Amino acid sequence: MDNKDHKEAFSLVEILVALIAVSCISAALAPVITKKLKSNGVSIGGGGIGGGNIEFVMDCTPFGEDCSMCFDDKCVLCTRECNDDEYVNTPDCTCAPCADKSTDCIQCTSKKCIQCATGYGLNLTNRKCYACANNEYSDGLSECSICPAQHICINGTKIPCAANQFPDTAAKICRNCSDKYSHCATCNANECLTCENMYKLKDDGTCKLSVQTHTY
Repeated sequence: MDNKDHKEAFSLVEILVALIAVSCISAALAPVITKKLKSNGVSIGGGGIGGGNIEFVMDCTPFGEDCSMCFDDKCVLCTRECNDDEYVNTPDCTCAPCADKSTDCIQCTSKKCIQCATGYGLNLTNRKCYACANNEYSDGLSECSICPAQHICINGTKIPCAANQFPDTAAKICRNCSDKYSHCATCNANECLTCENMYKLKDDGTCKLSVQTHTY
């Protein structure tokens, strides 16, 4: 056998020894690996080297059928669908009410409230809901704001007044312009803007007849 044949034979022997060593190490570590995986909710099935494919089976049945992945004592991938006023509580794979995030919260994620009930403002810093003060309103998606012109705000909800009305903020109702300004057609809380037919708006803010009538 020449030197070249000797090297090739030696290489094949080395490869065979290496394979035997890997098999021995895998067999020795298999119980340890299996124990660790089972402690994380994972079991091993099938064969090892030369015995078929290795199959990993994750047992998440303690968290229900909607849990697709789990480790230790929590679910990390939950496919459960919840109502609009609930969020997916991933560790348990359950639906939890948004009120857990903040009282009067009606829509949320697992991390924060994103919409409050009607009449409640959403603090954009701490994501908590709070009641709007008198003469304020909110759509539940933002902070409370001052009631806009030609509206009355009751319990955080804004209500528009008609063109022939004005907002009485003290009484929290819309009043007719003619109740405050005689023969007034449109107005705001402070002045008449236009008068009824046949009446003209004077500089003093009153409505006067624009057609002279005569009696015979």
